[in-house]
Amino acid sequence: MTKRRIIGIYLAAGKSSRMGTNKLMLPLKEERLGSMALKKALHSNLYHVVIVTREGDTLDWIAPELFAHPLLEKWSSVACPRSSYGQSYSLKCGLKQAYQLRAEAVIILLADQPFITEHMINQLIFYYESCPLPYITVTHNGIPMPPTLFSAETFPLLLQLKEDEGARKLIRKQWKEKGMRLEYEDPLYFLDIDTKQDYFLATTELKRKRGTSSI
Repeated sequence: MTKRRIIGIYLAAGKSSRMGTNKLMLPLKEERLGSMALKKALHSNLYHVVIVTREGDTLDWIAPELFAHPLLEKWSSVACPRSSYGQSYSLKCGLKQAYQLRAEAVIILLADQPFITEHMINQLIFYYESCPLPYITVTHNGIPMPPTLFSAETFPLLLQLKEDEGARKLIRKQWKEKGMRLEYEDPLYFLDIDTKQDYFLATTELKRKRGTSSI
């Protein structure tokens, strides 16, 4: 386990409006889409994971084994009453929980980005423990992508984000030269499954890569 209190903020409060159904419940790789990245986060070196959901979420999309010990102690959930107003509201709900857990840093993760890896998360933690920078992010073609680590010194600015503004805005402007970027070449890692076309691509890629250990 990490020596520092690095908290994962797992954003799972989206409306799934472009999918037309709750995408977190969609079957993918013999499990629910929403559980894939969550499992990796819980098996990583994160101190704790805060799952941010919509109000009324029954958490049926979370794999049954994550409700059992010892993994059950590693996560908690918080319903965000204003999640429909934009992703920044979900992020703020997660940050407030992270404050209560005395987080030294947070790693922002997206529930609809199922192909991130445990190694990615642990790499962010490793570099932060070696050199605590304001942010450490993974990138694809030089573009910052989740998962991204933010130190506690950045929380006040993150809390000022509005509506659908993302933390990437702050990386590009206020903190452009103050952090670290780790480049990954495979675009599948960063696939956000927002539409039926995205879901078809994900299932197709899984069939193509079945039998490999890269995902």
